[in-house]
Amino acid sequence: MLITYPQNGQMRAPVFVTHNGQEHVLTPGQSLELAVRRGDAVTFRVGRFTKTHQIAFQSPQAEFAVVPNKQLQIIFVAAMMILAGGLYLLKQVDNTWLSVIVVVALIGYEVLNYFTGYAAVPWHDGRKR
Repeated sequence: MLITYPQNGQMRAPVFVTHNGQEHVLTPGQSLELAVRRGDAVTFRVGRFTKTHQIAFQSPQAEFAVVPNKQLQIIFVAAMMILAGGLYLLKQVDNTWLSVIVVVALIGYEVLNYFTGYAAVPWHDGRKR
């Protein structure tokens, strides 16, 4: 099994891949080749503060890339823009309420990022083997 952590300029945290209890560390731009068999447990997490996800593979020759959840990031940026637009239209928002709204939005984003921030997707780079 090949696990790739592509370097796209956005991710800096290492990926911790665990195969049957043995931990491997990937930095951006690296790949890891694992000799897996059916029934082996392969998990990963990005950085120290994300949930550990299991990779459900059907073939020992499977290839995966660990990528961020771009949809979550786009939704968060759009929500912040809508919030800024709404606050501009209201123009009479107390600083306390503004602080509470922003802190709750950031906490919500971080909670979602913890559970769904990264995924291992099938990877096809067009290489001939």
